[in-house]
Amino acid sequence: MLGPNESRVIFVELTFAEERLVPQALAHHFVGTGAASPAAQTATPISYVVGPWPIRRIRAPVLGPPLRGPGWVAVNGCCALGVHRSALQSVNGDLVNSQRFAIDWMRLDEQGRFVNGDASLPQSWAGYDQPVLAVAMGRVVAMRNDLDDQPPAPPDPSTISIETSTATTSCSNLGEGMFVFYATCAKAA
Repeated sequence: MLGPNESRVIFVELTFAEERLVPQALAHHFVGTGAASPAAQTATPISYVVGPWPIRRIRAPVLGPPLRGPGWVAVNGCCALGVHRSALQSVNGDLVNSQRFAIDWMRLDEQGRFVNGDASLPQSWAGYDQPVLAVAMGRVVAMRNDLDDQPPAPPDPSTISIETSTATTSCSNLGEGMFVFYATCAKAA
């Protein structure tokens, strides 16, 4: 049920057993009741097709691991509707889903702990001060490394922005309209 001037986002995930079964385009058919025109006073049956939406066929990049050593755990990542997969941002009047493939990597120490000591101190976290590796060849198109180290625990949302959410950020262009964005809680050495 949507009220006047409301909207909703619907996530649709399709999987195919074989690449040859992937269609050239998708069209979504919506059926329901609603205002047939801006002047309508009552809800009536409506039906419309959105699209078609072409399926872009590109070669998926081969990505390497962004971290070295044992104990790394993907805390928020692929294949479930989690904090990143559904994180839409309004950019230039469009809703952009730039975090849909994001992964939060956390490291466990030898005793299986993410943090040993005061969790408010970045140095207490097992993944602190570890090098981050490029996952693929690309051209760096943005970089920031001028903020203080931060603990990986989520900060108060009212105190952060995209510019201040992490100590170090880097964005690389992999080509074909694909970018990789790195965000770390510690300043790069």
